[in-house]
This record gives sequence, structure tokens and C-alpha cells, in this order.
Amino acid sequence: MSTFGWFAVVILPVLGGLIAWAGDVIGYRLGKSRRSLFGLRPRTTARLIGIVVGVALPLIGVGVALLGSSEARDALFHLDELRQRQADLTAQNQELEARQARTLRQAEESEQRARDLRADLYTTRHSLSETRFRVVAASRELGRAQQEVRRASGNAERLRAIAERLQRALTPLQKKAADLQRHLDDLQVQLQDKTAALVEKANELTTREAELHRKEADIETLKRNFLEAVELINSPVQLETGHELVRTPLEVGRTLEDTEDRLLKVLLTASRVGEKWGAEPGPNGLAVRLLRPLPPDFASEQGLPREADIVRAFARQLQAGGTGTFVIGVRVARRMYEAERAPVGVELWPPRPRSVPYVRVFFENQVIYQTEIDGSDGREAVFTQLYNLVTKIVRREAKESGLLPNPETGEYGAANFGQLFEAMDAIAAHKGPVLVQVVAAADTYITDPLLIRIEVGKGAKTTGDKERSGG
Repeated sequence: MSTFGWFAVVILPVLGGLIAWAGDVIGYRLGKSRRSLFGLRPRTTARLIGIVVGVALPLIGVGVALLGSSEARDALFHLDELRQRQADLTAQNQELEARQARTLRQAEESEQRARDLRADLYTTRHSLSETRFRVVAASRELGRAQQEVRRASGNAERLRAIAERLQRALTPLQKKAADLQRHLDDLQVQLQDKTAALVEKANELTTREAELHRKEADIETLKRNFLEAVELINSPVQLETGHELVRTPLEVGRTLEDTEDRLLKVLLTASRVGEKWGAEPGPNGLAVRLLRPLPPDFASEQGLPREADIVRAFARQLQAGGTGTFVIGVRVARRMYEAERAPVGVELWPPRPRSVPYVRVFFENQVIYQTEIDGSDGREAVFTQLYNLVTKIVRREAKESGLLPNPETGEYGAANFGQLFEAMDAIAAHKGPVLVQVVAAADTYITDPLLIRIEVGKGAKTTGDKERSGG
């Protein structure tokens, strides 16, 4: 084997491996450092480097073959000259056949066979043009065939033997070319299938990556929400569920729109109270978010109902019994924490407002409860009976009469100890049983605090007029 042959067999594979390794390292480092060329994505840049290295490998192989082999240069750049030389040799063979009349028939047959072989050789070279790695071998076979044709000019028998040998040499080449063509067709089909599968996998990978990015974003959002929820739950409770922000009488209008407007004014009042407790206004400008009562036709899978729908449904309930004045309230429907920076969730109560009409429970000077207390029992016993009278008994009477308690304390009033001591002195002065009456000091409606006065003895002087008392 020639020096160039050893170079091509040993050095070129090593050089190709080094180039492939360098391309892989460059692509890997560019991909890992997320660098980009020409504004491309880092992954696309790494793939471009791999493609450039793949293109460089065959180009370098062909360049080395051209530099190291004159036969390769002849095959690529001097093919026309070789054909011209073949034509000259054919003319020489024809002259030789004219001089050698005795072997004319054999020479003509040899010439015909030579032309057939050249045609077959041309066809074989043309079919192998798509497989570049076979070009050098085919060129060498062609050169040897031309040398055999030139040497056949001196002896027709030798020419025929050479022609037969060429025929035998070309037969496996033709078979090999056909096998290579079939193999190339199979490889092209496989390449198309692999390319389609690769494109499908790439699309699937892109979809999976997009889905992964979305899930990562969702996880980050959940983490933030979780941390915010933990921070919120660990903060003190600012408003507990059931805490009343507003309790007020509401006059039901003649139209549904009038009643809705009045309900909205109640919500505005509740919003101002919520702001004092630390609630912040939402997109609608209110520091409260109406959550209940749910409209009758609302389905749970629809999420939260609209505040306008809740107000309209509540107004319809009010309108159902005609005009009038009724007690409604706005209370906390969801616990609010100190760290919470949002409107407080509230509900309108009661769910059936018609059951709580705004009425007068006690008239002024109406006797709420009366009993006899013996002033001779001692001041401690008299005080105990008076205290039970204005707390437990009056509280019971107020509750049974329908009076609503204070939304924050749950009481109906506050005991006035000064009034109790004055009444105790008046009872002790009688030195015996005396009639004690608890009288409403003013007209008391269902949402008003209970104002009472204590009257001792028939026609006794009233004490603590219009003082707050009761349980």
C-alpha cells in the first residue's frame, strides 16, 4: 500500500475523531454555559456546532484525498482528458486491426467488447456517483482498464484476454454497485422514518418542556400562596366569624331597585367599619366582600357568586312580603387575620329577614317586671335581689320580648350600680315589703339598648331616669 494509502487509512479516521470530539466538546460547553451565536437559542447554537462539524468531516476527507492522490485529482479534474486519451487509443486499435488482417475478426470482437466494457464502466461510475467514498476505487479500476487497453494494441490475443479479465472484474463491480444502490435506497427510507420519528419526538419534547415549565410555575405559585397562608394563619385574629359589623333597620322600598340601593348603603357602612378593623378595599372600592347568603339558583361548582346577585336575591326576599321596616345586619362570614391585606368576607343576616321586623318592643313607662322586696332583710340581701332583677330577670324579659342583644357584647344593656344603690336605700327605708318595678325609660325598638328606671313603692320617686341598665 502507498504512503498516501496508509495516511488515508490511519490518519484520516484519527483526524475525523478529533474533529468530532472537538465539535462535541464545543457544543457541550456552549450548551452548558447557555451561550448563543447569531442570536440563536443556546440549544440551537449547540446543534448548529454539531452540524458544522458533521459537514466539515466529509469536506476534509475529500480535500485530503485531492491533496494526496493524483489519481483522485485526475478523476475529478481531468476526466475529459482521460476520455480523449481513450478516443486516441481507440483510433490506434483501429489502425492496428487494419495492419493485422489475419486477426481482424478477433480484433473487431475485442474492440466491440472493449466498447461494451467502457459503456458498462461509465454506467457503473455514474450509478456510484452518489456514494463518494467509492469514487477513488472506481477511478483506479478505470485507470487499470485503460492501461490494459493500451497494452492490448500489440497483441490481439492479449487484448482479448485483457478484455475478458476486465469483464470478470466489472461483473462484481456491477453487482456491488447494485447492492450499494439498494442499500442506499434502504438507508434513505430508514432516514426518512427516523427523521419523522425524530420530529415527532422533538415536538413531544417541546410539549413536555412547556408543560414542565407551566407546572414549575404552578408549584412556585403554590409555594408562595402556602407561605403567605402560613404567615397569615400565624398572625393574630382581627375579626372572628360571626362578628357583627353593622345592625340597622332597613325600609323595604316599593321597587326591587330601591331595596337594592338601600342594601348597598348598608354595605358601604359595613365597609367603613371593616376599614377601622384593618380590612383593605378590594377592586370594587369596598373593604368587605359579600359571600352569603347564596342565591337560590346558585350552583357550588360555579365558584363564588357575584355580589350583585347576592344583593338582588336578598332584596327579593325582602320584597316578598311587601313594604315595611326590618332589621338586617352585616356580619363576618370568614375569619380575618391581622396580616391579611384584603376585604373581609361578610354575609347579610338573617337569611329570612321577614322574621325580624323592626318593631317597638317596649313603650315608654311600660312596666317590664315588678316584684316585692323586703327592706328588713338587710342591705346585702336587698342588693342581691335588685342585681338579679336588673340582670337575669330583665334580660330574660327582654329576650322573650324579641329585643336583639348588643352585637359585640351579647348583652341588652349595662347595669348602673349607682341606680342600684339608690333603689337599695329606698327599699331599706320602708323597713318591710315594698313593690319594686322595672320600667322602660323610653320607647325601645328591637335594635335599641334597653333603658330602664327602677321605681320603689307606689308613687315613689323615680331614680336613675333614662339610665342604661339591664342584663
